[in-house]
Amino acid sequence: MEPSSQATILIVCIIVDLVVFGAVVTGAVVTAVMWRKSSDRSRVSYYQPADSNDSAQSSGVSLMACKGDTLTQEP
Repeated sequence: MEPSSQATILIVCIIVDLVVFGAVVTGAVVTAVMWRKSSDRSRVSYYQPADSNDSAQSSGVSLMACKGDTLTQEP
């Protein structure tokens, strides 16, 4: 016994609806993950501490005073 054409159309419509619904849910999940990753990246601090051997952090840094005198930081 062959199903009626109305039952076949109903089954096809249900299958198409499920496929479209799956695509929408998949797109929403992908969009949410991408948005979350981009918002996490925007919160990253670009501050990086100076290396321990950085010359600006060494004990022998010389600075120029306002009158041209040299200020030397002693260890």
